[in-house]
Amino acid sequence: MSAFGLPATRAARSSKIPDVVHDAVIRFNEKFQQRQEQIGYLNANKDLHDLLHHLQDLQGLIKSTVAAIHRPSGEPPDMDGIIDPLTVWVVQGQESVKKTEFPKEHKLWITDFSKAVNDLRAELSKSDTATIEVPKLDRAIEILANLPAQEQRSLNTELVKCATRLKTDELVGLIDRILIELGKAGVVGAETHDLRAGVGSFRISCRALTDLIDEHNLCQEVDGALREADGLPEVAADRLSQWAEIKGWLQEIAKHHPGSLPDDIRAKRPFESAREFEEACAAVDKARAKNRFQRLKERFGDLFLNTDTALLRITQELLASAQTLDATLRRFQ
Repeated sequence: MSAFGLPATRAARSSKIPDVVHDAVIRFNEKFQQRQEQIGYLNANKDLHDLLHHLQDLQGLIKSTVAAIHRPSGEPPDMDGIIDPLTVWVVQGQESVKKTEFPKEHKLWITDFSKAVNDLRAELSKSDTATIEVPKLDRAIEILANLPAQEQRSLNTELVKCATRLKTDELVGLIDRILIELGKAGVVGAETHDLRAGVGSFRISCRALTDLIDEHNLCQEVDGALREADGLPEVAADRLSQWAEIKGWLQEIAKHHPGSLPDDIRAKRPFESAREFEEACAAVDKARAKNRFQRLKERFGDLFLNTDTALLRITQELLASAQTLDATLRRFQ
C-alpha cells in the first residue's frame, strides 16, 4: 500500500478502473509523493507571507493604541487586540522556519519579530504608563512597521525557488497521461469523476504557477537592469547597457497576456512606456524622456507587485488542489 492508499497489486484494485489507468495514476503518485517535502516548504512560505500581510494590516491599530496610552485621560485601550494576534503569529513564524529549509536570514527576521513583540508586550503591559520606556517602545513599533516591506521581496524569491523545484511540467505531463487513459477507457462513475476532477484542478494550478514563475523571472531581470539608471543625472536609452534586453523582456511579458482584462493592460503598459521613452530619447526631448522613464518605472513597479501577489494567490490555489488530490488518491482503490 502506498502513502496515499493506492493498492500495491492489480488484484487489489477496483474492477471499475482499468489497469492502464491505475498504472498511470501510480506513476503520477510516485512523483507526487516525492514533491511532498517541497509542497510543505511552499506551504510554510505561504504562511510567512500571510504573517507579513497580517502584520501590515495591524499597523493602524498599533499606532492608535499607542497614541491612546499617551492621552492624559480616558479609558485605557484594549492591549489584547494587539498582543494576542502578535503572540500567535510569533509562534506560527517560529514553527514555519523550524520545519523547513529556509535560509538563515529568514530565521533571523523571525527572531527580530519575536523580540519586538516581547518588547512591545512588556511596555504595553505596564500598569503605570509613566514607567513605559518610550525609546524601547518606539523601536519595537518601528521594527514591526518595517518588516513587511523589508522581507516580502526575499520571501517571494524563496517562493519562486521552491515552486521551481516542484517541476510542475513533469507533473502536468503525467496528469495528461491519466486524462488520456481515462478518456480512452470511457469509464464513468463517482470514482473516476473524482479522479478526473482532482488531477484536472491540480493541473490547472501547476500550469498557472509555471506561467507566473516565468513572468516573475522576467520581471526580476527587468528590475535589475533598470537599477542601472539609479543615480544617473540624466537617463537616456543609449546610456542603459541592457536597454535592448529590457524592451525584449517587457515585450515578452506583454505577449503572455493577449486578452483585454485589467491584468493584461497592466502587463502591456510598461512596454508602451518603454517605446515612448525610446522615441523621446531619439527626438532629444529630454523633458519628455524623463517623464516617460518615470512612468515606465511606475508602471513596471505596479506590474511586478501584481505578479508577486498573483504568484502567492496561485500558490494558495495549488496547495488547496494538492490537498484535494491527496484525499482523492487515498480513496482511489
